[in-house]
Amino acid sequence: MAFMTSTTRHRANSTRRRLPRSRPHHAGGFTLLEIMVVVVIIGVMVSFAVLRVGDGGQRKVVEQEAARFRALVGLAREQAILEARELGVTFTEDGYGFLVLEQDGWTTMEDDELYRERALPSGMSVELTADALPVSLTESGGTGDDELEGPRPHLLVLSSGELTPFELTLYAGQLDIAYRIQGKANGEITIEPTEAL
Repeated sequence: MAFMTSTTRHRANSTRRRLPRSRPHHAGGFTLLEIMVVVVIIGVMVSFAVLRVGDGGQRKVVEQEAARFRALVGLAREQAILEARELGVTFTEDGYGFLVLEQDGWTTMEDDELYRERALPSGMSVELTADALPVSLTESGGTGDDELEGPRPHLLVLSSGELTPFELTLYAGQLDIAYRIQGKANGEITIEPTEAL
């Protein structure tokens, strides 16, 4: 029988203490709480996405059409100044186009890709006020000399840089989406969202 001295006993006990304890093995999954947090975050993100495109993208279409009209009238104003020519804008119930004043009267700018006639997207409608008076879009324009032949513009874009003061409102179908484009006599044009009637 081997004698254990106190030193040997102490070494045996300290060796046992130093041995690493086995740790419990955790499964590699997620807790229910973690899954619930992820589901709530995804739900919030989806609801924001639905609210943003809840109108089927119509708001963006009307906004883009308003911006296009503003840009085209701004370019027409610059061209009228640079070329010392009188230009005009004529409207129909479903679109608009640009005119140029020639010696024999107003003519369309069909050959110019930039100022060609443009149809409004399906389901979009317009209301126009020029010089603070409502304008009927079923009639040819009324601005200009009665002796001149051809189409007449509803709005004038003069070589002096001036515009016929106007307010054009674009509506998107049956939805309450509208944008108002206002043009001042000095050529300043603004766009703002507005309430549809």
